[in-house]
Amino acid sequence: MNNKKPHKNDLITEFTIYNRHLPHWQSPNSVYFITTRCIKGTDLTPEYREIVMDSIHYLDGKKYALYAAVILTDHFHLIIQPMEKARDAYYSLPEIMHGIKSFTAHKVGKPLWQHENFDRIIRNKGELFEKINYMLKNPVKAGLVGDYTAYKWLFYIGKE
Repeated sequence: MNNKKPHKNDLITEFTIYNRHLPHWQSPNSVYFITTRCIKGTDLTPEYREIVMDSIHYLDGKKYALYAAVILTDHFHLIIQPMEKARDAYYSLPEIMHGIKSFTAHKVGKPLWQHENFDRIIRNKGELFEKINYMLKNPVKAGLVGDYTAYKWLFYIGKE
């Protein structure tokens, strides 16, 4: 087990734990639920949400397999499984999240994101379905739509 803070370009070859303000666990071939929040006072306009969703979809199949994503006005959630970057070595969450955050901030022309993400290894199918269900309900709970199927910035496996 490795306890050093990974550099964004480190490969994940073994179970790793590091702390910044929050604990971060990474393990090869795991699935993660990730939450990223905007800098306080920053809101994601519809145009910004489109940029974020495009960025998330762009990296799908390149750095990770995307299971679900929802972009709200002040944060987004992802469920991803990092892909192999080299034999038995996977993309790190810092590298993946840096790609999404730096591209979107550059495209918008201003800083958008808090530095740290909340991330959690999903341990089983029950937890996976629980997190997807939470994400489906998120835009409704936030009062953005009455029915999750009407929300434009929501993706989940099987959605057409």
